[in-house]
Amino acid sequence: MRRIPLTAAIAMLLATSASADEPRILWRSATTGTITAPVTAEPPPVVAPGPLSISYDGNGRTFPRGTSMSLAPTIDGGSEQYEFAFANGNTLPAGVVFNSATGVFSGQPLTTGDFTFNILVHDTQSGQYVTSVVRFFIA
Repeated sequence: MRRIPLTAAIAMLLATSASADEPRILWRSATTGTITAPVTAEPPPVVAPGPLSISYDGNGRTFPRGTSMSLAPTIDGGSEQYEFAFANGNTLPAGVVFNSATGVFSGQPLTTGDFTFNILVHDTQSGQYVTSVVRFFIA
């Protein structure tokens, strides 16, 4: 006669004791009789953001020197979590600032000239990058 270790016999008994209608038992509890496997819900599907594109309304516009100006981006696609940076270009005119969190140029320009910038936008959630050329004049 072949001997089966006691722990193996208990494991076989537990594995074969549940019918198809009974929950799967991980182990038996001395107080409640059974402890069932936790039910885990499926996570919602991950939806990839659409392709990222950027444009600046008023691109190519002339702003009067010494008067308040604002030039803001319009962004389509992506996750709405962006970082902005200069890819390359010239120096901002005196009195104008660039907000790297919003991509907005604003201020009261004190220097006249033709200003062109390549703006790099990074979608921090999807990892997408896109660039845009921004040009404005101060007269």
